[in-house]
Amino acid sequence: MRYTRKMIEARFGMAMDAIGAPHGETYTKQADGTYRANVGTYFVDHNAIYGGYEIRCMASEGGAESQPFGQGRHSAQAFVALLDGILGAARIMKKREG
Repeated sequence: MRYTRKMIEARFGMAMDAIGAPHGETYTKQADGTYRANVGTYFVDHNAIYGGYEIRCMASEGGAESQPFGQGRHSAQAFVALLDGILGAARIMKKREG
């Protein structure tokens, strides 16, 4: 199956919602016209030249980023498998909770 970026973004949103991780806009424009990073926001970083997709998280107001799911970019197919693993783990944890 061919995965589009839109499909991957939708699956990413589902996975982050399932684990309660904030995702969305990475920067907010301030009243003075500057931008501030939304610390704790998870996002998909995509770069076809460097090899695909990875999950990143805004780590500081200055724009530093972390890679909470490990370093390394993935092809679209491998990235969807990673997201499906997150969704599966979230389902297991919800069953254990209640």
